[in-house]
Amino acid sequence: KELGVDFCKNNLKGRYKYIIVWSEEGKSSDDLKETDIGDTIGRELLSELMLNVREKTIKNIWVYDLSRLSRNDIVSEMLNRDFRKYGVELYVGNTKYNLDEPMDKMIYQILSSVNEYENQIRFHKSLMGKRRNLNEGKWWGGSHPIGFQNVNNRLIEDTEKSGIVKLIFKWYYEGKTSKYIKDKLELRKVISPIGN
Repeated sequence: KELGVDFCKNNLKGRYKYIIVWSEEGKSSDDLKETDIGDTIGRELLSELMLNVREKTIKNIWVYDLSRLSRNDIVSEMLNRDFRKYGVELYVGNTKYNLDEPMDKMIYQILSSVNEYENQIRFHKSLMGKRRNLNEGKWWGGSHPIGFQNVNNRLIEDTEKSGIVKLIFKWYYEGKTSKYIKDKLELRKVISPIGN
């Protein structure tokens, strides 16, 4: 994120009235999601960014590398088409791409394909690691469930919070709604393992 801000300040200063920083803050998601109207862009910020491109409120996009922009060839081609159609200038690192030029277009397509391949390999390696951990009786990763704590990659009961879990099950067994349970937990100021 800081690289993008520095690039914009150093290279675009004075040329544009507004510079907006869009950052997914490390969140990961699929580019596409299936809906009843077909495939749509699944990443919220990317979807919003493309809406702004189509409304012609964004004229320049800077990314650290192309893998930060798109994760598959379908979305990559949509971005390529829309950037050309709406006159958006694309900067990757310190390089400006002119997607109307055959060489830049080819490099964009090659790098997009390599990034898609790397993302798929990274996903499969991550999945294999999670499966290995589960087979060894270890926690697979991510935030742990409330009422437990992660000690040396193994979930153990958090005696201070396990009572909350029992209470949640009690309320659920009594037929209380999830909203009721959420409201009660908020009144008790119960904080989830990820802090919300």
